Amino acid sequence: MAAFISRGAVGHSSKPEPRVTWRQGSAHLHHVFHRSEQGVKKATLHVRSLRRDHLGAVFTCEASNSNLTRPASTSVTLTMNLKPVRAVIRGKQDFLSAEFRAEVECEAEGSLPPALVSWWLDGVRLNTSLAQTRLSAGGNVTTSLLGFVPRARDNGRQLRCVATNPRMPGHEEVADVWLLQVHYKPRVSLAWGNRVNRSSIVQGTDVYFECEVDANPRLIEVSWRFEGHELASRLSNFIVSNQSLALRGVQSSNSGHYSCVAANAEGASESNRVFLRVQHLPVCDPNLRTKYTAARQEELRVHCSVLADPWNVSFHWSLNGSAGHRRDLQWAVSSTTDPRGLVTSYLRYTPRNESDFGTLSCSARNAIGLMMRPCIIHVVPIGPPMPPQHCNVSNQTMGALRVDCEGGAEPGHSFLLEVHELQRRRLVANLSSPTPSFWVDDVPPGTKYTLLVYSFNGRVRSEPVLLSTHTLTNAAQGFSEPGPPWLVSSNILVSFLVVAVCLLVAIPFIVLIAIKYKSKTPEDREDKQVHQEKHLPGIYIANQRRLLRRPRPIFEKCLLGHGGPAGGRTSLLNVVLGWQHRGLGGDDRLVGWPRPTGNRQLGRCYVAPDRTAGRAGSRNPARRRRRRRC
Repeated sequence: MAAFISRGAVGHSSKPEPRVTWRQGSAHLHHVFHRSEQGVKKATLHVRSLRRDHLGAVFTCEASNSNLTRPASTSVTLTMNLKPVRAVIRGKQDFLSAEFRAEVECEAEGSLPPALVSWWLDGVRLNTSLAQTRLSAGGNVTTSLLGFVPRARDNGRQLRCVATNPRMPGHEEVADVWLLQVHYKPRVSLAWGNRVNRSSIVQGTDVYFECEVDANPRLIEVSWRFEGHELASRLSNFIVSNQSLALRGVQSSNSGHYSCVAANAEGASESNRVFLRVQHLPVCDPNLRTKYTAARQEELRVHCSVLADPWNVSFHWSLNGSAGHRRDLQWAVSSTTDPRGLVTSYLRYTPRNESDFGTLSCSARNAIGLMMRPCIIHVVPIGPPMPPQHCNVSNQTMGALRVDCEGGAEPGHSFLLEVHELQRRRLVANLSSPTPSFWVDDVPPGTKYTLLVYSFNGRVRSEPVLLSTHTLTNAAQGFSEPGPPWLVSSNILVSFLVVAVCLLVAIPFIVLIAIKYKSKTPEDREDKQVHQEKHLPGIYIANQRRLLRRPRPIFEKCLLGHGGPAGGRTSLLNVVLGWQHRGLGGDDRLVGWPRPTGNRQLGRCYVAPDRTAGRAGSRNPARRRRRRRC
């Protein structure tokens, strides 16, 4: 540190000559005397090797020529420029995340005047606007706060904090260094593999891709995408090895955009997208319309679309008629700029007779070759569409109703509804709808209707679906005005009284009938039940004595009393009855054929129309057997 020099001077007029001394506090310092030509006596103080503790030191020069007087003195205070002692970066972290703001401090101590702090990144000084500076209370500590956003490229660079004294240029500077560790998401790039001529990739060849990744920290996984979706969900002919993708025997379905995705602890990144163009034979468009309906002499505009690469395609049309003959129709050449490689040929075709209906075959050829399977398009004569399904009527009111059927309409189809009044046999409404739902209003109440629902394809309508319904009357819809509460209550009370009176009157009759029924034997009750059973329309036995009239000769199921063993009771069997004519002068008889029971076949029974017999329900088994012979 440079020496400090101070000089003191005493005038020559002083007698006796003065004694000049230097002191610091109470300590006397060594000095050197000089006398000028004018007789002025000078004392020079030399302080060598100044130290930091000399800052603010006070040096006093005293002159005295007698003990009788106070010595004359003067003092000087030492002011110094001090360089910084040290610089320290505080807030260092193990790593920083790219694209996220970070803050760091640098403290510089021991500078006077205060130190100037600057930040440097790999030898490049950072903008001072990024840092904020503050001083300590004593002024000898300067703190600089740096806020910055690290980038992936900053990984491994040095961040330096440098402190200098602005009044001591060229002197030593103090600094601290931080080696940055920046973590960032993978930086991914997709490139073609070796030996791939991407300008002429033909179906059946193998294609390779390389996924180039730069990541910190290390990778967790690498995945592949095709048209923005996971590769495994879209393709099957691929092999993944580390960061490479191999497509074996590519086909037209492999054409599209490929990318790779790399992920680490900081996140995932997707690479650039590479388009793979596979030149291939023409193939039919999956969305091609394959059926046309037409009437005779109706011109059709049939189109045939194929996916092809190259796009210069020639088409050939032929017809396999319904009569089994085949004929060529035309050649056509088309091209397109559709990125998907969709090429379309149009054919104007008019079926003039039955043999012109059949199958159209469309074949396409490009520079790769002829398509393997032609596109097949069916031309069929127009016919009625399928009728609507599961139709029902709902929401009937006095003047309106709703009709709904299930199922949606095919393209170009609509639905028709005819409403016919049943009694007057007239059409009262004719509606159409694109869906099988109709709302019919403004029709008379309390009227029966026949509804006809059709499907319509623009030319022919289907077989009708027949529905029968009616509109409601005022009473059925419940439009009567309710009465006051007291009137409703009185009506309920009257109803209860009427029911009670009816029960009181009916109970004696029920008791009498029960007594009379119990007085009869089981045979009487069974025999009476058999003879009073109604057998055929217009055939019955009255008063248990005779047949009132001869019925029509038809067969019907009925129940007939059949005699069991001697002394046994009569049982009821399922039989089939019919009248049998016995010739001139003979009586007709009612013949019954019992149905078989299990494996047993019963014989034939008949009942003679006995007009003179006594009571049919007689308890005499012999008389019953004469009338019912089996």
